[in-house]
Amino acid sequence: MTQTDDTRWDGPTLAEAFRQVRALTLRLLDAASDEQLFWVPEGLTNHTMWRMGHCLWVMDDVLIRPATGASELPEGWAGKFEMDGRPPSEIAEWPSRDDVRAALVAQAARVAALLSSADAALLARPHPGWPTLGGYVIHGIHDEALHQGETYFALKMQRVNIGYR
Repeated sequence: MTQTDDTRWDGPTLAEAFRQVRALTLRLLDAASDEQLFWVPEGLTNHTMWRMGHCLWVMDDVLIRPATGASELPEGWAGKFEMDGRPPSEIAEWPSRDDVRAALVAQAARVAALLSSADAALLARPHPGWPTLGGYVIHGIHDEALHQGETYFALKMQRVNIGYR
């Protein structure tokens, strides 16, 4: 993806897009049973809990760290949820659903506040691998939406595989 002009993206518009995407992420987490959180479809690697935590890691990576200079994830979470990290099957301990949900909600407020108050200079700032920080934020919102689709599909697959609707 090559985006050369992110001046059309303002912080409040990005904040609203993010709020809408995160709301659906939370609904999917709430809809998953405890069993579904860790179910992995045959031939795939990631379960719903990983996808939920990955959404946290992505927004921490694309906005919070670049805007504030520091990660706001709980200690050890980046290693569980980052891109190109250890496969979920190799991780023995996971945060609880409640902890992940609380982090998603808290981060949503933080990201919305950062974006709502972001000035054009921050969003237009170059970011490694992306023309601008604003473009990288758009990528993060898009990534979360893609993980929602994967989660929704996995939840449907599991319902069919175990015979309930």
